[in-house]
Amino acid sequence: MKKLLLSCSLLCVAVFSYAQDKPATLLWKVTKTNNPHVSYLFGTFHEVSPSFFTTLTKAVEKLNASDKIFVEQRSTNEAFVQTGVWSAAKWNITLTTAQQQVFTSFVRKAEDSTYYSMSPLVLALSTARLYFVNFCNNNDSIPGLMDTYIEKLALHENKEVYSLDSNQHTFINQLAAQEDSAKNAALITGSINYMQSMLNNDTAGCSYIKTYKNFNIDYRLNTTLTGKSADFALLVNRNRQWIQILDNAFAYANCFVAAGFKHLMYQQGLIQQLRLLGYTVVPVAL
Repeated sequence: MKKLLLSCSLLCVAVFSYAQDKPATLLWKVTKTNNPHVSYLFGTFHEVSPSFFTTLTKAVEKLNASDKIFVEQRSTNEAFVQTGVWSAAKWNITLTTAQQQVFTSFVRKAEDSTYYSMSPLVLALSTARLYFVNFCNNNDSIPGLMDTYIEKLALHENKEVYSLDSNQHTFINQLAAQEDSAKNAALITGSINYMQSMLNNDTAGCSYIKTYKNFNIDYRLNTTLTGKSADFALLVNRNRQWIQILDNAFAYANCFVAAGFKHLMYQQGLIQQLRLLGYTVVPVAL
């Protein structure tokens, strides 16, 4: 009988964990005892067409009902200026022969040699965005990025909009300078794969966007990111800074936070970190 009870208990824990990790939503409600304010976390996919957000009636409703809106970085006309610029010569001694062929073909087709000046990190971010925006968003009625659209929507409703990052450009440059050869190699592999897909008009990688649109995200809330993970540097330190900002804001206002969905994932993500501070964070069906 004890074994049976133990088995049932473990099964219940497993089912609860699965439901929390895969709640089939992008929207989370944040509350705290003795705090009258209600806030929401919305996990964006930057490159997904803004028109998709307009179909999420409940998310739009919560955005409009909030007092303060937080995005990763307010949009700006300031151009990104990369420090520690790379060159064609540096790329040629870094890439394998096969990678060089793909890189050269891509630059030739794009008619844009500035790709050679990008660091591995900047190139990885640029090729991923280029692929998802130009190859995966068919017949989009609203141009641009999802996060930028959410900001515009909030401003149209006369909402206060704030940045979570102080300066993304500086952060990217600092991070690029810190990358070691192993991490650069992983970034380069990803960039070359995106280049190859674009050269071949291969949309297989768009399945990642379909997973997002179908709310099939595995938040992996009990998984700890390690320094070896490609996501660690982009997520963990920023989440620590953001939590301080949000904890203060949630105490005084109803907030809507629009941040890349990966910032909600893992034990170091916003969901679990807010729970550690005593907040109740629950999924909201869309």
